[in-house]
Amino acid sequence: MIVCLCKGVSDRRIREMAKQGQSLRQIITNCEAGTCCGACASDIKEIVKVEAPSQANISRLPGR
Repeated sequence: MIVCLCKGVSDRRIREMAKQGQSLRQIITNCEAGTCCGACASDIKEIVKVEAPSQANISRLPGR
């Protein structure tokens, strides 16, 4: 499913990145999800929260 319509980023891509140990900030930087309109920001954060190996990787979206 496409989570970020603006950048065309799927939930699968975000989940894979989170499972690899990337932080929320790293995921946003690498795929640019959540950097346009911001409508997907809460969805991205929730996916990372569920999939991240460590809760320490969860931080606020930049500029939000």
